[in-house]
Amino acid sequence: MKKLATTWMLLLIAAFAIQTTQAQTVSTIAEINAIPQAGIDAANALGADITFDDIVANIRSPFEGETVQFTAVVVSDPRNSGLSSVNSSTNEPSRVHYFVRDVNAATAGFDGQVMQVVDGNFRATGSLNLFVGDVVRFTGEIAYFGVGIQFSPSNVEFLGTYQDQGLPASILEPRTVTIADLNEPTGTNQGRANWDNFSALHQDFVRIEGVQVFQSPNRTDDRPNWALRDLATNAVISNDDISLQFRNDRTDYPSDFNATNDFTAPPVGATVNVQGFALLRSDFDPFEIGDPAVALIKITPWEDADLVITQTPPNISNIELPSTIPGNNPVTIAADIAVDQTRTLTSTSLDFTTSGGASGTVAGTDAGNGTWTFQIPAQADRSFVTFTISATDNEGAVSTTVENSYRVLFDGITDVRDIQEPASGSSSSPFDRFVVDMDLEVTVMTDPATGVLAVQDGASPWSGLTLRSSGNPLLAAGVNQGDVIRITNAEVRESFDLTELRDYTFEIVSTGGDIFSPIVVPTSALQDSEVAESLEGMFVRVENVTVTATNADAPSGPFGEFNVSNGTDDDALRVDDASSNLSYEGGDPGTVFAEGETLAFVQGTLWFSFSNFKLEPGSLDDIGEVTNVANEDDVLPRVVALQQNFPNPFTGSTEIRYEVGTTGPVTLEVYDVLGRKVTTLVSEDKTAGEHTARFEAEGLAGGLYLYRLQTGEKSLTRTMMLVK
Repeated sequence: MKKLATTWMLLLIAAFAIQTTQAQTVSTIAEINAIPQAGIDAANALGADITFDDIVANIRSPFEGETVQFTAVVVSDPRNSGLSSVNSSTNEPSRVHYFVRDVNAATAGFDGQVMQVVDGNFRATGSLNLFVGDVVRFTGEIAYFGVGIQFSPSNVEFLGTYQDQGLPASILEPRTVTIADLNEPTGTNQGRANWDNFSALHQDFVRIEGVQVFQSPNRTDDRPNWALRDLATNAVISNDDISLQFRNDRTDYPSDFNATNDFTAPPVGATVNVQGFALLRSDFDPFEIGDPAVALIKITPWEDADLVITQTPPNISNIELPSTIPGNNPVTIAADIAVDQTRTLTSTSLDFTTSGGASGTVAGTDAGNGTWTFQIPAQADRSFVTFTISATDNEGAVSTTVENSYRVLFDGITDVRDIQEPASGSSSSPFDRFVVDMDLEVTVMTDPATGVLAVQDGASPWSGLTLRSSGNPLLAAGVNQGDVIRITNAEVRESFDLTELRDYTFEIVSTGGDIFSPIVVPTSALQDSEVAESLEGMFVRVENVTVTATNADAPSGPFGEFNVSNGTDDDALRVDDASSNLSYEGGDPGTVFAEGETLAFVQGTLWFSFSNFKLEPGSLDDIGEVTNVANEDDVLPRVVALQQNFPNPFTGSTEIRYEVGTTGPVTLEVYDVLGRKVTTLVSEDKTAGEHTARFEAEGLAGGLYLYRLQTGEKSLTRTMMLVK
């Protein structure tokens, strides 16, 4: 009876529609999903260098923006849709997501025949009243949200059930694939969309069997994240929690949705079968398995039965790292280890390595109540210790945790580098979530009144930090830019991959001083995440940069961010308006800047948010004048200038160009980050004009180097990056 009422309601909606949208009739959804081969070839050629903009440019349906019509069978329950938050004024989610498969899949095959429907008018169209197996004629627009394709219906016309239409039951079933069919493995626990299969498998209803859970840190949180790997191919995939059945944060959903809020993610080490929809949708990548994050396809299970644990090895959870900074003593690690009720635990062990080259294995000790402890011997001062814990049961099933790490500091935290520098392969502070005493004497690099709070204790990498605390205590204490403070206690937090000190206790050491000079780098150097990470929280400057986009978030936004680059847009760096002294009309930098303009410089704190490194200028004074609009007939006097070396970063040698204003003695020297002179490139009289010197770096360690030009008129310094 419910189905009959639903059918009549949908038919009435269709019959009394005031206006029918003119639609381009499409034979199959597969036509919409088919990416031109040139785009696939371009994505393959870019490899790990592919960016959001590259995907937008190449992996795009030719029907984007078009109004289309197709007939499809519903393959996921709209009442399970849970991606949208509830609107407080309507008490409704703003949209529902569900998936449909073209009816032509019954005869033409499954390749490319599934589409995600995103309906922001679901009560009026009747989308919420559809059931799995209903056949519908859809009219609407093809659009994108970020890199994810979606269909927005203007008309939903119910035609009957799949049985009514003579379709086989198999049209509702997933097809079995491997993770490697979706994401090709590119390294240890790393993967990237298998572009050659994209048109066929993207959005498809797929089933993956016999894969292992290797990440599952927040199993009962509001939004559990988990990831799977295929031990045979090393291919990886993570979850995407659009369905209400796989998230626990929708307690305010209307009663006609299927919100249960009782999901527990599978444990690390479990073997599972999973089915759902394969989506390229966003760059959210909590486990950093995407190569890059924006190019990782994820799996979106829909029903409880879509995730089945077929084998449960020992479950290792609640790993307890040191609660204080380890010094010159052994460190005890604790973990809870539970075994399947039908099995027994036969062994536990912890394997560790250190940044100093030490390694070892220690056996676990049963502390009772399912808790095991492992004692790691004392290690050298300032070393990082990385470890995994393994447990084996009597059936031979083995669980091994992901890597955890800690840092040894005999004297505690005494400089910013202790906090900022991560263990190899990580981007997080080793003291994340520690509330700890410290002795940091730092210079306040930003005006506290701007809301962008950053401090430094030197000019070498890993010397900068951002601060956050309720009430802005620096401002309340009258601290100004250039003052020196001593931070004695704080909480260390990784806030969306930005290292911060929170709720810090400090005392004023001196006032009225100078800040450190900015680190001058090309925008290309900051595309290397390790280089950018080492400069996070520091005063950084880019020079002679071109505005490549006045809206860095197009087609969304503007949100007050624009892009600048020393080269192409692929090398672009975002410039943000987080400072209270910097704003644009309507949040649009395009009201001040124009694409193609060259700015003398942009400087500010190097920040990280929403998966992007970006500069945070304190005010418009930190953005130089436009330099490419001068009258070409003007004759400008020669000046002393030091150009950015090229190439940079470099591997063996690099070229440094400089300009001398008047004839006289010139010195060009190279220093390491500790201020030790490495070599003298020039030490002689030079005529006024442009000159070039070559720096050969054979035998030198990789890292940041400084080069300084000294003339009778001026001294200039820049940085360069040697990569080994």
